[in-house]
Amino acid sequence: MEDIALRASKNVDRAENDITLALSRSDTKHENLEPLLAKLRAACQDYIFLDFAAAAKKQVEARLWAAHSKVNSRFRPLMARFREGDGQKLKVERRKAEKLYLLFIKSSQAFYRGYIQRLASNFKGIPEILALAHGMELDTLSADTPQPVDAGLKAKLVDSCYSALVQCGDLSRYRETELKAHLRNWGPAVGYYNKASVLKPADGRAYNQLAVIALSDQDHLRAVYHLYQAICVEMPFPQARGNLELEFKKLRVKANQGKPIAGNSDVFKGNPYLYERFLLFHARCWEENPPEQEEQQMEILRLIADQIRQQPEATILRKFSLINIAAEKSAAEKVDGDPSAFRSFEILQSFNVKTFTLLLKLVLDELQQLAGNVDLPATNPLAEVPPVTRRTLSHLRLYSGWLLTTVQYLLANLGLASQMQQLWRLYVGALNLLLQLFPPSDAEFEYLLKEDAETLGFSAFSQFVRDKRFRRSSQFKPIYTEASFGPAIPNNEMLFRIKEFIRDAMFLFKSRFVYLGDEDKPAQAEKAPVASAAEAFTGRQASVLSANTEYAIMNGGIVRQVPSQHEIVPDAEGSMASRMENMVDDLTRPGVPSRESNRSSIAHDSSAAPMKTPLAQTFADWGNPPSQPATFTARDLVQRMQHSSSSASQPSPRAQANNIAPLPSIWNTPFAPRPGETPESSPRPSSAHRFTHPPSVPQNLNSSAEFHTNLVHLQEEIQTRTSPPSSFQPTMSSHYDTPTNLTSWIRAHDQTQPPSSPWKSPFISAVPVHQTPVPTKHTNASPYGAIGESRPRSSRTPNTGQPG
Repeated sequence: MEDIALRASKNVDRAENDITLALSRSDTKHENLEPLLAKLRAACQDYIFLDFAAAAKKQVEARLWAAHSKVNSRFRPLMARFREGDGQKLKVERRKAEKLYLLFIKSSQAFYRGYIQRLASNFKGIPEILALAHGMELDTLSADTPQPVDAGLKAKLVDSCYSALVQCGDLSRYRETELKAHLRNWGPAVGYYNKASVLKPADGRAYNQLAVIALSDQDHLRAVYHLYQAICVEMPFPQARGNLELEFKKLRVKANQGKPIAGNSDVFKGNPYLYERFLLFHARCWEENPPEQEEQQMEILRLIADQIRQQPEATILRKFSLINIAAEKSAAEKVDGDPSAFRSFEILQSFNVKTFTLLLKLVLDELQQLAGNVDLPATNPLAEVPPVTRRTLSHLRLYSGWLLTTVQYLLANLGLASQMQQLWRLYVGALNLLLQLFPPSDAEFEYLLKEDAETLGFSAFSQFVRDKRFRRSSQFKPIYTEASFGPAIPNNEMLFRIKEFIRDAMFLFKSRFVYLGDEDKPAQAEKAPVASAAEAFTGRQASVLSANTEYAIMNGGIVRQVPSQHEIVPDAEGSMASRMENMVDDLTRPGVPSRESNRSSIAHDSSAAPMKTPLAQTFADWGNPPSQPATFTARDLVQRMQHSSSSASQPSPRAQANNIAPLPSIWNTPFAPRPGETPESSPRPSSAHRFTHPPSVPQNLNSSAEFHTNLVHLQEEIQTRTSPPSSFQPTMSSHYDTPTNLTSWIRAHDQTQPPSSPWKSPFISAVPVHQTPVPTKHTNASPYGAIGESRPRSSRTPNTGQPG
């Protein structure tokens, strides 16, 4: 075996030397290169399938692709001769050259497609590659018995298949670039890149190549979108960040010269002014000292609102939403090495809050009008989701994932206090009306929705968000195809989006932050330090539950309250994620009996102590917070990140294993009823202000108490039908006359609550912040595909359409 592998390795070396020597000679004819390349392909393939580990160690695949790239580079000047000047008249010579080049492209693609077929047929236990081969209509039958693979070899084979797909896409792109000056068909290339991104969504190489195609079409929005995709994954493409900086620099230069950014009107739909304003806003956020651009932000939001109201299909806004979220994450990562980038992070974080607020307002306005014109359904939802809500739901889900990922950092940012107060009001109102007009259905989808398919490897979402949305039984959901799932029913998908949006809100119940009006008397509290910008997305630090801390929004600021030690709750068993899902499922499937274990946990949790908010352990002495309010500055941020410790306290092994969580209480959340909204509450102070609703809408529709009552009513119906008499009802305490110590006062005056709860708040599992850093370099990064590579001087094609 060793002798055979050694001979195969020598054959690869000899074939590589032959083609290298031929390429080094200027008199080598182009028709003589294909036989040498075919010999190298055969030698490499034999070695790879004889001893995959040994071939990988000697980088045989990379050497083979490098030879293909050199041959393509040899053809490019020849093809460029016939595109300009007198060369256009040499039609016979041009046809011969095109025939030779087309032979090179086709034979290379046939080899890589055959290579994928052999991967699928020679190895078993790799369903991803097998499904891919079937999708490409490749024959996976083999005369030989397929070899079993272990986990390590499986990962290497998937990587190899991913590279082959990207290289097939590159070959298709070369063909369109060199053989066509206009009306290029990028479909085959895009298809290969998309298949690669589905096979391995955490790798950024395929996204970078999609950006190359977008730049060839002068589609700057799509290019920026794909470059952010190449950055915001676990394995970013090494050149992607530099490519994005170069693209933004070109956009700023165009704007300064007064040239239109949207030069090609065929590449976008909708308002070209919105297209340009949005791109220029993000381009300026990457400047060294970015301007505030407050007026430009307001103009962009106004145009987005008009787009949603007027356009039947607002799919371009999905790219806007993902670019916004990815830009905030990218700026957060940049702060680690460049403290001056903190200003960009603040602007982008604030813009995301404003955008989410706008989307909520659009939905709330439409639902309020709808609720005023129809009777609220008692059991069945309305027949169809109204148009503006339908166009907005997918974007709301994206921002709901962003909120679950970054909620604790948004609450800790004092500069966002007023914006967050407005957001919570709209959030509660939208949830109330969605729950009443469209009660959660039992619809479940076994395939990925469009917005989920685009964010499979999106590292700007926490791992928790990705797992809950993209996986079922530890496997990724498949992408929708009509052949597999039948015709899609859009309205059912919309109802499922509503259910998922409500489920996200229920996960947020686990975060203990108390909403009080602007004029309410503040409790004794300490200012909460702002967590690291990068930490919100990268998870560099351990995320630790702080059992003796709660947040409150008071007088325009975010403050941190420290109750007494006896309120600290110990560990408990059970999974918060599964319990919350079971709670939603119980609400949507009243005919299915609850499991006995769920009944017992619900009975305990119905009177449990208020939930706690997790705080990130961003520096070593977090356990001793300052006693005086302090303003957090960029300098403080940098110092804390520099002195951050990776040895922060971790939850107990038992807690980690069980993913601990009780059923949530809504009373100490932004969904809690405000003073005067329930019969039990005491009168509000005369100085307090109430959030004013439009006169055409019944007051109870936007009430937090109404939202709570709806949930409790549904839960009680379930209990009376399927369970022994145990109550879902959270303890109601008249706590609006806020004393000095809010939590202790609630315990002292609420007789139905036990002195301590056996459950520990698990919101940390709902919005985890992992220690594993995002890699910044691919292990086998391709040296091709960097944006900005020059083309031959005689070529008419854009200089951004470089080889991948």
